[in-house]
Amino acid sequence: MQRVLQRYFDSINSLDFDGWREVVSARRVSSTPEVGWVAAYETTRDGGVVVQRVESDVVGRRLRVLISFVSTQDVAKAPPALPEGCIRWRVVYVLVWEGGVLKVDEAPENRNPQMEKC
Repeated sequence: MQRVLQRYFDSINSLDFDGWREVVSARRVSSTPEVGWVAAYETTRDGGVVVQRVESDVVGRRLRVLISFVSTQDVAKAPPALPEGCIRWRVVYVLVWEGGVLKVDEAPENRNPQMEKC
């Protein structure tokens, strides 16, 4: 789990779409065009990542991971709900098993992050 999350954030910080694609689910890859991904993250730097809690969903064969981190970005690239250059996030990422390895998936839990100005 730690490796996949580290690679997830490292790929965002280095604008490495191929690296990101390796650690996310096929569903996320298929719904995320590279051009849009690069445009969304081109000024982003994430850091201070802390895993707050991990919940196992045995039936769904997935993990729900509550993560907090700080993201800096151009204000024009910040979420419309919080147009700031520095944001503290609390997000639930869902990890699923694909091909015997954990991948960051798209799930309803991801859609309601908490955010505040740094």
